[in-house]
Amino acid sequence: MASEAVVSSAKKESRKRKLSELSNSTDNNRTLEEGNITSWTEESIQILFDRINDFITKSGEKRPKKVIFPHNIDWDIIKFDKFTAEICKQKWSLLASRVRRQRTLKEILDDAQEKHRQSPGETNISQLKKPVTAFFLYLRAKRPSFIEKHPDLSTLEVTKRLSEKWKKLSEERKKKYHLKYEKNKAEYNQKLTSYYIKTFPELDQPKTAFELWKVEESKKILQERGDLSDKKLRKKLKRRWENQEEEVTEIWEKKARIEAKRFIEKAVKHAKQISLH
Repeated sequence: MASEAVVSSAKKESRKRKLSELSNSTDNNRTLEEGNITSWTEESIQILFDRINDFITKSGEKRPKKVIFPHNIDWDIIKFDKFTAEICKQKWSLLASRVRRQRTLKEILDDAQEKHRQSPGETNISQLKKPVTAFFLYLRAKRPSFIEKHPDLSTLEVTKRLSEKWKKLSEERKKKYHLKYEKNKAEYNQKLTSYYIKTFPELDQPKTAFELWKVEESKKILQERGDLSDKKLRKKLKRRWENQEEEVTEIWEKKARIEAKRFIEKAVKHAKQISLH
């Protein structure tokens, strides 16, 4: 009995040690992962995608009939600048974790690029796509003509050169891409807000700019005219809203966007909580 107790105790200690090692390993990986995420920009992610795409292309040229899978990636070939082979591999794992794994490398790459443009809570609303940044809008606009002028350049080299051009552009010339992005972002957030309002009617709906303004403005009007009827108050509010300066309207539009953003964040958390039950 004593020997069995010793063995049992030894097993427990061994298990505790393994769990501790696993926990430490997970914490270390998470710390390393979080550190790497902060150093990745949209440009560097695109370069990573391009380098993997080049790897697929060149591997296909060497062995046309060979199907390339993720485990075939040579990360020493993929690495670039300050991003080591291990850092590139970790980032790719994060990007590829959002898609089905039992697929060829090319299929996963295509899906990973698409998922990268989508919001965290978008898995059930695939018809809505997160707008690409101003840089990507520039890349899309310039890539075709640039490739036509430089047909011998690889996909990676095209991205690098256009990235350098983008960095040298004046803020004035970048402005149209930033404005386009802001417009696309506003439309996307509006559609996303509408989707969540319909999906989760139990949540408090975000107020529009007019509704937010109306609360404050009503107080001012009623202080001056406390005997005003509801009908006259509504007419007065409508008239003031329509005739006020654009700068004032924009202030309330901004407040409404902030409220909508908070609502979306709350709705995403709510969706995740529901999926866990």
